[in-house]
Amino acid sequence: MTFNPLAVDLHKYLEGADYPASGEELTFTARSNAPPDVLTEALRGLGDEEFSGPGEVSAALLRQVARRERAQLRSLRRPE
Repeated sequence: MTFNPLAVDLHKYLEGADYPASGEELTFTARSNAPPDVLTEALRGLGDEEFSGPGEVSAALLRQVARRERAQLRSLRRPE
């Protein structure tokens, strides 16, 4: 399943987070709000980077998705 951070109400799942917070801390917070597994994995992928609010988290998740998609596209290119 492809993760789309824009389709997820991050505020709902990050309710109760104390900022600044790391990806690990946000993962822990989100778990108490019953997020979809794909969001938990994406938050875990943010590691120990610190975020000052949900907007920064959303931007980081979008970058994460973009990097993954670029890597997939590179793997599909035929050698010349």
